[in-house]
Amino acid sequence: MRIYLAGYYNGKSSEYTIGPEDYPWVLESYHYIGNQRFVDLIRADAPRKIFLDSGAFSAFSKGANIVIDEYADFINRNQDIVAFSANLDDLARDKEQAAKNSAANLKTLESLVPKGMYVVPVFHCRENTKWLKALVDKYEFIALGGMVPESSAFLRVWLDELWGDLLTKPNGEPRLKVHGFGLTAFDLMMRYPWFSVDSTSWVLTGRFGSIMTLADDGRVIKTCISSESPRRRAWDRHYDTLPPAQQEAFSRLVEERGYTVEDLRTVYWKRDLWNIDFFKSLNDRPVLPFKRTKVSLFT
Repeated sequence: MRIYLAGYYNGKSSEYTIGPEDYPWVLESYHYIGNQRFVDLIRADAPRKIFLDSGAFSAFSKGANIVIDEYADFINRNQDIVAFSANLDDLARDKEQAAKNSAANLKTLESLVPKGMYVVPVFHCRENTKWLKALVDKYEFIALGGMVPESSAFLRVWLDELWGDLLTKPNGEPRLKVHGFGLTAFDLMMRYPWFSVDSTSWVLTGRFGSIMTLADDGRVIKTCISSESPRRRAWDRHYDTLPPAQQEAFSRLVEERGYTVEDLRTVYWKRDLWNIDFFKSLNDRPVLPFKRTKVSLFT
């Protein structure tokens, strides 16, 4: 599984650069990077290519509009830095109409970009699954979107149905490549055989004062460590209030990975780098076939 760093060029600190050989997978939104300054930054990091999202949701949230001809023109002018480009989503409140409009946008966009430039179709949460069935039958790489506003409990039921009924073969292996847009819940990230997902957790976790580690049972633990965090006075909510034995073990782990506790406490971009390293370690984990588990009243 690939984990794309979402918003690396748009939101990263100028204090560091992660080369393509260290972390190749980056996703950017056309809504945020559709100007030459960001294009030049990305091009300077060749041979890295980005997964380009249209940014329709971000634009909609800010009252902006994305013109499909302009989006296609950006893709055409920057083929050397774009690996994949997502379809331009329609966000009409009527989900059936939104799905129809998105299908029309997909057809238009495919006609406007070169045949060698793959446009990734997107199926959205709460749309009728007939639209997903049509995509699965025609495409080799699709994406699931519209998950950001939904609860993890809802998404688990929804994703179990999609993966169990449409996206996997009888043996649980994926029928095609599937990307999960904005998937930040780690249990859902690791539960399904995604080809790729993207997340802003690498930067948001660090900027809120925490770093991520993996527990022995596979859970992701976020430990608050910033010296400026109000949690530093809350028992067992911060590095400062951990029992001495846990502090010592945590400090050893930090030093083994080439960091110092003091750096992580005081330098936010050091936390960014730690969390990027953490995502890099998850990229190496094998993707297991999906097996739906049923809940019984008697178990």
